[in-house]
Amino acid sequence: MRFLKTPLNVIGALVCVILLASISCTHDDDVVKVEGCTDPTADNYDPKATVDDGSCTYGADDFEKADGIEGGKYYDKFFASSGTQWSTPSDPSVNIDDITDFGDFYRCKQCHGWDLLGRAGAYNGRAPNTTRPNVSFVNLKTYVQSATNQELFDKIKKEGGRPVDPALTADGTNGEGDGHPDYGTIFTDEQIWDIVKFLKTEVIDIDILYDFTTQGSYPDGTISYSNIGKGGNADNGSTYYNDRGCGNCHGADGTNLIMGGRTLGKFLRDKPYEVHHKTKFGQLGSPMGPTATTDQEMKDLYLLLTDPVLFPTESPSVTDLDALKTATPPVIDGVVDAMWDDARVLETTTEVPDPGDDVFQGYVGNSNDVKLRALYDDDNIYFLAEWADTRKDLNRQTWYFDPGTSR
Repeated sequence: MRFLKTPLNVIGALVCVILLASISCTHDDDVVKVEGCTDPTADNYDPKATVDDGSCTYGADDFEKADGIEGGKYYDKFFASSGTQWSTPSDPSVNIDDITDFGDFYRCKQCHGWDLLGRAGAYNGRAPNTTRPNVSFVNLKTYVQSATNQELFDKIKKEGGRPVDPALTADGTNGEGDGHPDYGTIFTDEQIWDIVKFLKTEVIDIDILYDFTTQGSYPDGTISYSNIGKGGNADNGSTYYNDRGCGNCHGADGTNLIMGGRTLGKFLRDKPYEVHHKTKFGQLGSPMGPTATTDQEMKDLYLLLTDPVLFPTESPSVTDLDALKTATPPVIDGVVDAMWDDARVLETTTEVPDPGDDVFQGYVGNSNDVKLRALYDDDNIYFLAEWADTRKDLNRQTWYFDPGTSR
């Protein structure tokens, strides 16, 4: 028997050949695939991913830095005379008058409604005209729930959308006025992110505030409301109303300010779909600013305002002065005490009469706008009169009673 001696280096070469052969025979199917975001510019980029699964997200930092309260104002009326940080279009070639002169064609709420439901909600009977567009068929509330932040940003910005052009909104047909504006020429990216933040985090869902039923179809539909303030507590609503100073403008019973012919109580009962937005984000163009309000506080306020006794439907008389009872008399010292805040204000114009005998010589016919309030206790009635005067004069004549105008 003969034995062959094989050098070690030959054996090593054979081993390498075998290893290389085994490697070269590996199939693609055996390679481990890692799905994930493969875009290095994305917020969730995964360096280990080998297959892009479409999960990339963008703009996380922009979203976190955004102001949702400001976005709620932009959704309402970004070009209002006061109350928002928007001042000029982001594209300097856009004429701001072309926006403000046809403003309703650029307001988000005009197409999507205060409730975000478009034609499926409160605006199902709001037909278009030459000053406002059709209401959108898109249920924005549902879309917001399913869209990513970046998708929502892109939809709002709408590059290549309807340009700012009065010819598209002033033709009397609104054929082009219904198109989504190219908001990239109106807002900065930061302002668009504010709107995204509003839609994602600051919107109050009307489903927690009331129930509603629609009848018919757009634009001839109708809507009815029920269970306004459901889940609310009226006592807590009263605390909110007083602590947030609502009565300072609206009065203790909501009748000081008449809005479109409605007292505050009637406005809420007729338009529950709008009050929540104005309460939280303010009445733009007026002294009423935003008020931090939780969902529960809004439910409490809604329930309070449904009470027609506490917040009556009828407007206050423009000729009668109602006196409010007080437990303690006011101090008559020229300083308006806090107890007067809840008394109803009667605004009137006075004119100096001519009773004869030159009693008011030199003043006859002079007029002043006066605000009157009245309080009473078990013993006396007290009046507060306020008017603008060009000089301080503590020397006043005795009051004159005019029997011709008495009642």
